[in-house]
Amino acid sequence: VARVDPQRVLKEGGSRTASSRDHGGLRDSLVVGEIALSLVLLTGAGLLGRTFANLMRTDAGFDVERVLSAEIWLTGSRHETSSAPTVLYDELIDRLRGVPGVQAAAVVEAGAPLVRGGNITLVYDGEHRSVDYRPITPDYFSVLGVKLLDGRILEARDGAAAERVVVVNQAFASRYLTHGTLGEMLRLGGDAGELYRVVGVVADVRSYIGFPPNPSVFITSAQTPVALTRLYSGWFPIHVLVRSAADPATLAPAVQQAIRETDPLVPVGTIEPMSRTLHASVAFQRLLLLLLGGFALLAVVLAAVGIYGLMSHRVVQRRHEFGIRMSLGAVPRDVLDLVLGRGMKLTLVGIGIGLAGATGLTRFLENQLFGVKPLDVLTFAAGAAGVALVSLAACAVPALRATRVDPAVVLRDE
Repeated sequence: VARVDPQRVLKEGGSRTASSRDHGGLRDSLVVGEIALSLVLLTGAGLLGRTFANLMRTDAGFDVERVLSAEIWLTGSRHETSSAPTVLYDELIDRLRGVPGVQAAAVVEAGAPLVRGGNITLVYDGEHRSVDYRPITPDYFSVLGVKLLDGRILEARDGAAAERVVVVNQAFASRYLTHGTLGEMLRLGGDAGELYRVVGVVADVRSYIGFPPNPSVFITSAQTPVALTRLYSGWFPIHVLVRSAADPATLAPAVQQAIRETDPLVPVGTIEPMSRTLHASVAFQRLLLLLLGGFALLAVVLAAVGIYGLMSHRVVQRRHEFGIRMSLGAVPRDVLDLVLGRGMKLTLVGIGIGLAGATGLTRFLENQLFGVKPLDVLTFAAGAAGVALVSLAACAVPALRATRVDPAVVLRDE
């Protein structure tokens, strides 16, 4: 506006087409850019939406709906320096079994399912490997409903004086146990660690939704070296797991009370159903989806407003032209096609640019996708179709207004 030449405008008689010649191309470019940007964001939101749906459908390896998790810490309690923290576990589990609605209870150190946990150095066949490490009480697998695939699970008889035994998950067995499964000897804790005999293989329980299960070893807390218990309890909370006959959230007060009655000096952390833990484990993906989805929705709305405003402006500018066309025999359908054709031409250009931009966007989202390919044809097609429908609707109103132009009124005004 600041660069408009007054003499030129006056010379041209204030022609309504002067501005169009100067700025029509810029307006078209802005609308095309809005459409392209909205398609880029909409495609990214679609990919993340499918990713989130796939994550929520992923089998965690156990029944997340009927398990309650409670955090406790040995730090600051008399059990921190105790040579037998299993006394606390056994007393607590006995007390929990007496709570109405509790079907089973167990304790796991160094990280619960779906929670970041500890690992340990494994020596097998002279090679050192890092694997997930979980000391547990014997009812751990029954509480979670984890399937036994081979051998046996850990039992109460696997105490401190018994032969040291270990149960591994399927990911561990398929990756590392090259000479068989049961009876293999593993050294846990590096070259100075102790030997454990493999007595069972269980199904995989995921530590991270969206990633392959980590190779894991399970030993009884009674056979866990005290030094390791102190080390890991300083980094990770100890989790008390309770299987409920009904909604596990209703057991939270009773579980907290049982812990207080067992030892009032044991710090208690978060108590929540494992279903809530599952949702928390995909919180980052949910945040990305909400952010990108919100921006995509805003961009689509702006694109619709932009193309609507542009086509409305063009209809007003070309009102005289439409009147002449209709006075010479053009029917409303011809005018409708003329306006819609112009709008959809800009839309198709924007969609083409948007598809190219969305293809580049997938490089940044690839690490966040799960169960969907970065160049998923269905998502790209759905995004393009959605933008096209929104643009068509935005063009329809000005196009219908153009068909109602009265040729006699237009010619009389001119």
